[in-house]
Amino acid sequence: MPLSLDHFIENVILSGLMSVDELAVFQGSLPPERQPRSPQDLARELILAGKLTRFQAEKVYQGKTRGLVFDEYTILDRLGAGGMGQVYRAEHHTMGRIVALKMLPPKMMDSPEAVRRFQREVRTAARLLHPNIVTAFDAREHDGVYCLVMEYVDGQDLATLVKENGPMPVESAVECILQAARGLEYAHGENVVHRDVKPSNLLVDKKGTVKILDMGLARVFGAPDQGSGDRLTGSGQMMGTCDYLAPEQAENTRTADCRADVYSLGCTFFRLLTGSPPYTGDSMLKILLAHREAPIPSLCDDRGDVSPQLDAVCRKMLAKRPEDRYQSMTEVIAALETCMTGRQVRPLAGEVSGDTALTSFLQQLSEGAAGIRRRTAAAEEKIPSLSETAADRGLIRKPPAGRRHVLIFAVAVAVAVLLAALLLGLVLRKDAAEETQRKETLPPAGPRQDGPARQAPLVARGGGIEQPPPPLLLHAEELVGRLRDAAEVGRRHGHRVPARRDRMAGGGVVGQLHHDKAV
Repeated sequence: MPLSLDHFIENVILSGLMSVDELAVFQGSLPPERQPRSPQDLARELILAGKLTRFQAEKVYQGKTRGLVFDEYTILDRLGAGGMGQVYRAEHHTMGRIVALKMLPPKMMDSPEAVRRFQREVRTAARLLHPNIVTAFDAREHDGVYCLVMEYVDGQDLATLVKENGPMPVESAVECILQAARGLEYAHGENVVHRDVKPSNLLVDKKGTVKILDMGLARVFGAPDQGSGDRLTGSGQMMGTCDYLAPEQAENTRTADCRADVYSLGCTFFRLLTGSPPYTGDSMLKILLAHREAPIPSLCDDRGDVSPQLDAVCRKMLAKRPEDRYQSMTEVIAALETCMTGRQVRPLAGEVSGDTALTSFLQQLSEGAAGIRRRTAAAEEKIPSLSETAADRGLIRKPPAGRRHVLIFAVAVAVAVLLAALLLGLVLRKDAAEETQRKETLPPAGPRQDGPARQAPLVARGGGIEQPPPPLLLHAEELVGRLRDAAEVGRRHGHRVPARRDRMAGGGVVGQLHHDKAV
């Protein structure tokens, strides 16, 4: 039964993706010709405006509204599923950071064993910080659901790449295995063994960086099992994928060490170059027996462009006994680097289709979105920009470059003159205040008297009489009068007054005396 528009709106509100007011405002902002008349129309507009993703529109259309908002995160898309839960692309409400959420399925919440394994994965992942390992940001529990917040890798896993494009070029395969080996080398240095290395657990982002994910089966060496080790590995569950499982790991998972990861990485290398795992069979038991007993296959049998040296490296990684393999990832890296001739990693993308009604819905979304984009692009081509229109009409005129330079220089000069005037005014104001204070402290002037008593401050130096410098800012007339009195006294006592120049503290010349004859 087709979904009605009102029912679709109700589902959007129930999901928590948008509120009633937000939907009303959004619908009111649409022009009359784009007002939705069906759920497809509304979903199309919401997707184009960035209010919903295609995944969210699918879930709302199907009525699966629960879980689209998880604590502080909004679920944007489904990335995949593993043995320990679903993985989603999500966005943090406050920070806006895009992350990957790995959530334990609700049906597994009643299993203490699954919860313990999930908690162990969180502790293990938090210890590992390396460019070739997916980073764990946070772990939380919300409404009884456990969640691991991880780095989001925008790319594809190697299994999908090989499935869609066939065997990889030799250079690309070697580069992918090299990067994975570096990440595992770091993890082994932290006493962590992955124990589930396979193409689907190796992601390649758009920059060609390989990142290892899914540490759900990792074992931390040196950490006590606290009585839970037997229960976690003794329930009959195969810890690891049989196509990439080392023979000793199939016999005893708890004793598998870093050399088991070397074997699994070798199987992954074989898959990247040939498109199939090294051993096949119609049952899990036959595949496990082949890993233990069948001859080691050669890459040269399937690929003529594989050198004997590279084939020897892969065969040593696939040795049956751990002591016959490379003993560490460091040795694997050294051997592969001698065979690597270049890099060429090109991630591809894919889509998952749904049921018939949903497929029809998505097709309508795609066709409608394409039509709107074409109409929008055509409208944008016809509408000139505001600056172009104003320039064509002469409403905006820009002065020539030379005039702009003169205008800038004039403004700079005006600012400089203004600052100079301001400083000069401050200096003059200070001088006026000092002069006013000096006049207030001087004794009242009496009648002028001749003689030495009138000129007590005179000082005799070098056979002459020298008047000490007057206070700052005396009037010129008063200063000249004092100099004349000093000259008269000197003439009476029979002294020659040498010519000299008196300067005030401010630097101005106030008088000069010349006596050509002695009295």
